[in-house]
Amino acid sequence: MKIESFDVRSILVPMKPHRTASGVVTASPLVLLSVHTDEGLVGSSVIFTYTPAAQRPCAELMRNCEALVVGQDLAPAAVFDSLKYYGGIGFDRVLKTARAAESWAKAGAKGVKAKIGYPELRDDIAVVRAMRSAVGPDVAIMVDYNQSLDVAEAERRVRALDAEGLEWIEEPVLAHDFGALARLAAVTATPMQAGENWWGALDFRHALESGVSELMMLDVMKCGGVTGWMRIAAMAHVRSIPVSNPCGRR
Repeated sequence: MKIESFDVRSILVPMKPHRTASGVVTASPLVLLSVHTDEGLVGSSVIFTYTPAAQRPCAELMRNCEALVVGQDLAPAAVFDSLKYYGGIGFDRVLKTARAAESWAKAGAKGVKAKIGYPELRDDIAVVRAMRSAVGPDVAIMVDYNQSLDVAEAERRVRALDAEGLEWIEEPVLAHDFGALARLAAVTATPMQAGENWWGALDFRHALESGVSELMMLDVMKCGGVTGWMRIAAMAHVRSIPVSNPCGRR
């Protein structure tokens, strides 16, 4: 049985006024999702969005997810995992990655970063070595797995990359698996980079309390703007943790 299509509807259900900590709720904004299969079976779910302001974006997200799962087997756990991890998007393989790295080095860049996470570890290593050959010994090389590995595979790969002289390995596992990030940092001399996908000071505090303490990348929007960025940077500063942003090194 395979997933055939989605049906997404938004409705606003009037309700008896209910006072909450954030105000009085007089209607329930819902997004209704029906998943249709090629054998006629239909599954339904209801999303309560708390505020009508979030209703349309949630519905649009559901519609956008349709293209990612249509044609897949009706296997909820497998579908969940496929949506949870990033796929291999934007990879340029050995030759194009090396050429791009070389062009940036010639333009004066002191560091270059590539997305990796190919089907085989040997492909990751080949890309890294091609970049090193192209840019020489004095340009920093960073790699980004975009959260694409499970913990066991991540440990296998970061151990193998330890001999390649990388500046950092970014998000080999899910960004909020703080314990796994700390564990990976303990088994390799190459620093682990994370933080780009953390939201606000609380996420960063939880990461620090879980033992993540090498490098942190702060996205100004997800941090809560300039004020949030400065507050989180101060948290890192007192722990002597270097910070960067998604557009470059600090």
